[in-house]
Amino acid sequence: MQRPDQWMWDYSVEQDIRYKRNLLKKIFKFLILGPLIIIFILFIIGLIMTVFTPHPPSSSNPAVHPLPQVNPTESPIGMSTNINDILGSWKWGDGQIVTFYSDGTMKSYVGQSLFNHGSWEFNESLKYPFIARWQNGFIDNFVISSDGKYLIGHNQWTTIDTTYAPKL
Repeated sequence: MQRPDQWMWDYSVEQDIRYKRNLLKKIFKFLILGPLIIIFILFIIGLIMTVFTPHPPSSSNPAVHPLPQVNPTESPIGMSTNINDILGSWKWGDGQIVTFYSDGTMKSYVGQSLFNHGSWEFNESLKYPFIARWQNGFIDNFVISSDGKYLIGHNQWTTIDTTYAPKL
């Protein structure tokens, strides 16, 4: 026969065992699921950064970018240092029409649609004195030919001049 307080002891031991089991389940979930959740969040952040980080244009098809190669170690021959030569519209090799304004802004159009925009500056002490900073992250450095008819330069991913744009 059981003592009168025996059922309470059995109940509290059973309750204690259930509590410890639940605690172990929670610890297991935390130790296993916690790192998996962190890895998943880091993966999503990396994916977002990849999508929104500007990448250089693909040049696998030479017909799309038929651009001359200029040796970057040589100073561009016949370079214009007139800041006003940049003003106006230029036809990029990929078909964009880029217009530089006297207030230091610039806009790029594909057809009638605005493609990109940004600001430009002039620093005569640089080898490539015109610097264009685009909203999408690209930074172009270029010179203008001495006759003011061509813009020649490159962006931050290249050291070879890949932009050769006639003035319109």
